[in-house]
Amino acid sequence: VLMRKRDRADPHFARYLHESLAAHSERKLTKQHGNFSPYYLPQEAMMHPERQPFADGAPDPVPLNLWWKESPELERAFRLRLKDAKSFEQMHATHRDA
Repeated sequence: VLMRKRDRADPHFARYLHESLAAHSERKLTKQHGNFSPYYLPQEAMMHPERQPFADGAPDPVPLNLWWKESPELERAFRLRLKDAKSFEQMHATHRDA
């Protein structure tokens, strides 16, 4: 519903303005809350915490599969995806995804 007179005068610009402000708000929230994602990828220094020595006769530990380290583009994309991660799933997909 176009409540303002200027929105009724130019409804196409009103919709453009609404969509651009909504996109800006979403980008701002992503940037603001990305650091507080429930999922994160630790930095290299935190990848190997101190562990107890394995008992005698125990099988050798499985080496870590650092698949995101294969290329810088893959790691960048993976870190961006983890920032968007939520601790819940949305019930319905947004109709704006293209």
